[in-house]
Amino acid sequence: MKKILSILILTLACIVGGHAQELSVQSFMLAETDLTANTPGTMVHDQNGNVCALIKVETTQKGFTFDVGVLGVMSVVEKPAEIWVYVPFGVRKITIQHPQLGMLRDYQIPCAIEKGRTYIMKIVTGTVKTVVEYAQTKQFLYVTLDPADAILEINGKIKATEGGAYQELMPFGKYTYKAYCQNYHDLAGIVEISDPDKKHELNIKLKPAFGHLSVLGTAQSDLDGAAVYVDEKYVGRVPVRNMLLNSGTHSIRVIKEMYEAYNATFTITDEENKQLTPRLVADFADVTLVTADGAEIYINDELKGRTSWKGKLASGSYMFESRKEGHMPYKMSYDITRADQGKNIQIQAPTPIYGSLVISTTPGKAKVSINGKPVGETPMFVSRQIIGTHIVDVVLDGYKKQTKTVTVSEGQEANLSFALEKLAGTISSTTDQKQHNFKVNRTITTQEATINTGEYIDAQLLSGKVTRWSIGSAYAEFIESPSSGVIRAKKAGSVSILGYINNLPKLFELTIVESPVNNSVNQAVPNKAPANTKPAPVVEVPADDEEPIPFQLVEVKPSFMGGDANQFSKWVNQRLVYPEIARENGVQGRVVIKFTVGKDGSVYNVKVQRGVDPALDKEAVRVVSMSPKWKPGTQRDRPVPVTYTFPVIFSLN
Repeated sequence: MKKILSILILTLACIVGGHAQELSVQSFMLAETDLTANTPGTMVHDQNGNVCALIKVETTQKGFTFDVGVLGVMSVVEKPAEIWVYVPFGVRKITIQHPQLGMLRDYQIPCAIEKGRTYIMKIVTGTVKTVVEYAQTKQFLYVTLDPADAILEINGKIKATEGGAYQELMPFGKYTYKAYCQNYHDLAGIVEISDPDKKHELNIKLKPAFGHLSVLGTAQSDLDGAAVYVDEKYVGRVPVRNMLLNSGTHSIRVIKEMYEAYNATFTITDEENKQLTPRLVADFADVTLVTADGAEIYINDELKGRTSWKGKLASGSYMFESRKEGHMPYKMSYDITRADQGKNIQIQAPTPIYGSLVISTTPGKAKVSINGKPVGETPMFVSRQIIGTHIVDVVLDGYKKQTKTVTVSEGQEANLSFALEKLAGTISSTTDQKQHNFKVNRTITTQEATINTGEYIDAQLLSGKVTRWSIGSAYAEFIESPSSGVIRAKKAGSVSILGYINNLPKLFELTIVESPVNNSVNQAVPNKAPANTKPAPVVEVPADDEEPIPFQLVEVKPSFMGGDANQFSKWVNQRLVYPEIARENGVQGRVVIKFTVGKDGSVYNVKVQRGVDPALDKEAVRVVSMSPKWKPGTQRDRPVPVTYTFPVIFSLN
């Protein structure tokens, strides 16, 4: 509770004669400890809802009336020895009237009347000779601020404001004031308090010291999505609208991938709405990367495609790489400039890494295919076989086809052998021995011979030459040209074969019988190479250009560090680095990565199947590509490539 200034200056002493007024004020003061005016039950409000001040008039007389001017008296309550007069705060004068005692007109209250305060007035009646008048030495200062959050200083001291308003009862005198607020010009001055009958009002309105900036794109500017920095601080992506800035000079930087950075300065004046549309200069080239068929193309360790890739590359230094299983990768550095627009860039093919492979069968002369490609007959030695796991097929007529896998290591010799299993059934051949002895599998000289169903009959005469053969039967068929005489049995039955010797026809009889091989009278000698047979030729198998199709489901899944995909997820999460640009923009989500666990356990072909944001996508590919080797999956007890679809989750929580 504020103290009423009680410094009363004796200004006038008048000696009044016999005609002095009968009614006078002896004293008027604030009752510091009296809470009657602000206590429920004895509290009265004025027309504006404010709590009234209470003047307790000490007198035993009745019949007084009171007048405070336009503000009006709110209530008068007569008490024993007191009259309670409720008045609005700010009352400056009061007139007291009594029908017998006379009138005291416009008594000037010596202090400011505050709301909710109690004052004591002592009046006297009768003739007095001396009246003491007191002069007021304080008045209220009312201050309003715009903006409301501005800071107010009076005589260098910060004042506590409420809703942009401040009031204080202050002694007469001159005071310095200062108001200031961020983004506004300061305002300072002097206010004088001197009039006891007038409250002092100070309305302070600060002038804005700011404007607004918008950075907008057009169809020709390529600005949309570009990152904007003002005074080296990131403020968002184009379009940026109505950004508040202090008046003055500022710097701007606009960055977008594939374009040169835009740098400039600009000036904002007070209350200006400035619009900027920077022009970005393209800094990229559309290029095509080409390498060997089937080889993977990597740019800065990121898989882009196979055999060829076409796309945009920003100016700068890159590492191009071609990779292929079983090959030494080829790497080349390259500086892209705008001058490379439309250029084809050749990446050298990866270099094959070789081992050797020996393939043998019992019996020999079986046809061999490696990874589906025919390469020769057994026995054979492949001196340069690309390293890795390969599928080897062997086929020999009359025998079941066999398939095995073999792993070839760099500089090492791998051996693969097959014991072929015969098919059931026989072919019996009869002819005129005296005139035309012919042989089956180069060894038949007897009248009758047998051969396994499915085997070839190489029907050549010991003397003379068969120029062509003719056969049309459901029991046998030619499997090579009719001139070769190579036929294959289909089913049991009697077959007549017409052969032409020096253009003269000769009929040969064959009987096909479904019976065990050992039931025949004279069996063909196994396909055995003569003692003077030359060694089998060395066969070079071409590089395996076809990547085996990975499995989606396998009997035994790949495992990571002794665990499953959950173990791999933990490994990935420990190495993820949240891209700063994505964090600033509040970007998060699930990036779905597809990759292959190879037959050797290595992770390759890492691609984004469903992306979220370029920065997040790139980080997910980077970490997954770093994976150490897995234990490969197996199908039928052999390692096979297996594809995985794996989610990488980025969360800001």
